[in-house]
Amino acid sequence: MTTNEKSLQDIDQQISRVAPAQLELYTAAQGLKAMFTTIAAPALDHLLWQAQDNHCDPEAYAHQMEALWIRGGGQDVDKLARVHCALAAVEAADGFAAAAAILGPLCARRAELRALVASEAAELAKAQEEAAETHRLAIERATAAAANCPEVRAAAERLAALSNPPQEPAPPPPLVRGKIKLPSPAEEMTADMH
Repeated sequence: MTTNEKSLQDIDQQISRVAPAQLELYTAAQGLKAMFTTIAAPALDHLLWQAQDNHCDPEAYAHQMEALWIRGGGQDVDKLARVHCALAAVEAADGFAAAAAILGPLCARRAELRALVASEAAELAKAQEEAAETHRLAIERATAAAANCPEVRAAAERLAALSNPPQEPAPPPPLVRGKIKLPSPAEEMTADMH
């Protein structure tokens, strides 16, 4: 286990020892912030798209958005608003400030350590791959060199001679037994005519 892996394990243990209520508040806030970040871009695109034909006319824009929402449109904006309200509720809860003060630095350090551990793992995997490739190439070179070695060739020829002794000629095929049909005189005459 590397130093960074040990440090990551220590940070994980420190986080697990924080009071459950504080963990829940901080986790909820971080999750909602992540959702907000994901939803914000498409919601903003939608809001700006609605503004494209209402040049400097805020009332027209407001009416257009109101009509869109009445028809059930603008789900990205609705979802963003729900996430925003939920995040505001969590951050206003008693104990959230204390949870953020304790868990903020711990979670930030954990993210750093996770990145370092992942980087070390990638570096190790690359080194292992390079070592395996170097080993494979060395074996290829050694095999090629051995094939050209006079002693190796002589040993291979001797082994081949001992493994494949000269074979005796194959016996002649057996004589035909049983009845043989001879051609009739008419068949012989027909064959001669052709």
